Amino acid sequence: MKQAIRRWIPFCLICIGAGADLRAERLPIRIYTSADGLGSTFVDYVTRDSRGFMWFCTRDGLSRFDGARFITYRVGDTKSPPGIDGLSETSGGVFWISTTGGLYRFTAGDLSRPNETSGDRPFLNAQHVDDRRGIILEDRHGALWALGDDLYRVHDRNGAVEFEKAPLNLPRRADAPISLLHMVEGADGSLWIQTNHGLARRLPDGRVTLLRYESTQRWAGTAVAVERTGRIWVGWGAEIFVITPAPATAIPSVEGTLTSPLTPSRTLAIEPDQALSRNP
Repeated sequence: MKQAIRRWIPFCLICIGAGADLRAERLPIRIYTSADGLGSTFVDYVTRDSRGFMWFCTRDGLSRFDGARFITYRVGDTKSPPGIDGLSETSGGVFWISTTGGLYRFTAGDLSRPNETSGDRPFLNAQHVDDRRGIILEDRHGALWALGDDLYRVHDRNGAVEFEKAPLNLPRRADAPISLLHMVEGADGSLWIQTNHGLARRLPDGRVTLLRYESTQRWAGTAVAVERTGRIWVGWGAEIFVITPAPATAIPSVEGTLTSPLTPSRTLAIEPDQALSRNP
């Protein structure tokens, strides 16, 4: 699975003060590099855990930042450790790591193996789960989902992890195979899955819809997030789409996947010096 493009070289931590209009402000910026303990200046993914720590998935290890310093953990036992491309936390303090060497998991209370280091980096006390890679999402009911070549339901049975395919049945293209990039849960329990062809929605009853990107780009900077009001924000290339989801009851039941173009009902152009907060 190809992850959403979230790379900064070097990583910049930006502290933004209160105030809606930031056009004239000079923001205080501090640059962190591997000299500060960051695993690498090639960062694939950033997330904040439930205890407030920041985690950075880098090409050369998994770095945790506590507000003052980094600790970078080595994952795996091979001579060439895998690159880290994703991290997610589930209830109970369990973390799932997507790496170029497969899927690992660890618990927040038992991070490093005692007396085991590689240079100045401790080994992460992580279990190798599977050779596949992909972000794990825990939904509101505690079910675990994984992206790979398709969507999977993840079952943890007494420490043994099993993957059950929940096929999306998305339309295939010979010139550009579909890749699943990112996944979030919507306000109604739908899974919103960003692909390189469009935005898929898996409804709680298992039905699937696809909003196709009307774009010649097959790869672009990507992002998807859920607003508190339930709207879905999708970044694709130089565009941002804001979607108000239709109620599940308004979506017709059809055989297979219901597909339609992602066509905006209106377009808002933001000038470089125009404050976003001034637009509803």
